[in-house]
Amino acid sequence: MKHRLVIFGSSAFGLPAFSVMAKHPAMEVVGVISQPDRPQGRHHELTPTPVSAWARESSLPLWQFPSLQESAIQERLAALRPDIALVAAYGLILPSAVLSIPSRGCINIHGSLLPRHRGASPIAAAIAEGDAMAGISYMLMDAGVDTGPVIHKYALPLHADITHPELEQALSDLAGKTIQTAIDGWLDGTYVPVAQDNQLATRCSRLTKEDGRAHWDSGRRLSRLIRAYTPWPGVWTEWNGQAIKLLAATYEATTPTAKPGTVVQLEQRRWGIMCGDGIIVPSLVQFPGKKPQPAATVPGSYPTFIGTQLN
Repeated sequence: MKHRLVIFGSSAFGLPAFSVMAKHPAMEVVGVISQPDRPQGRHHELTPTPVSAWARESSLPLWQFPSLQESAIQERLAALRPDIALVAAYGLILPSAVLSIPSRGCINIHGSLLPRHRGASPIAAAIAEGDAMAGISYMLMDAGVDTGPVIHKYALPLHADITHPELEQALSDLAGKTIQTAIDGWLDGTYVPVAQDNQLATRCSRLTKEDGRAHWDSGRRLSRLIRAYTPWPGVWTEWNGQAIKLLAATYEATTPTAKPGTVVQLEQRRWGIMCGDGIIVPSLVQFPGKKPQPAATVPGSYPTFIGTQLN
């Protein structure tokens, strides 16, 4: 007899794993739950989530609920009689009433090596904190935020200049390669869920626009944030009342020669921003209403830029 599987997801992160489980000979997908279509783009056209689009293309039963708090919706989910729920980047918290519906529980595909980086932005956090390893954790969900027992973890080494989109894709692919082994191992008892050590836990909240404001105390950390916060919220600073996005940059350790935040001229048409521990050297920036441009072209476009103080 096949296990009745319900999938909760919205972004493309979970698609490789969802696709594998939809083809699993021991699974029957009885429902895909995603967030509603929302207006996007210049013309505000209603656009489905990547998971909704996949479910429609795959002829899988799809429900798009704005919330899971209503009892009527919870009753509809219970009527599916799921054995297992698989959750990845759904975007909404599953209330306890929903977590209790699947007879074998809800399994979350979390993009970190739990208990490190519990919360909504684990991929950004791994880059921002300079972690040597990232990974995927398969966790049995409970009422806490990423606090449930871990079925199994798969680690991935991080190279020094990895960006958020690159790491997100790598972890998504890793989930697709490991999901069947992890779930099968849990079902047959090979993998026994292990409680997390709360003393080792770190947390990462949902990022806001203000999180991307540049601070000049540490250029080393700022260079990591530029890679971690691409595309959202992006790292930005202010000059003459304009918000300038720093899309790509490197860090050079050197003795500061000017106040942190000062734009300084460097050799070979390069310029940098002085920090407390060295210099940030942008290679790609974007001014409001403009397309991204190579940093080397900025002084020609804005002759008074060099020597100014960024906020």
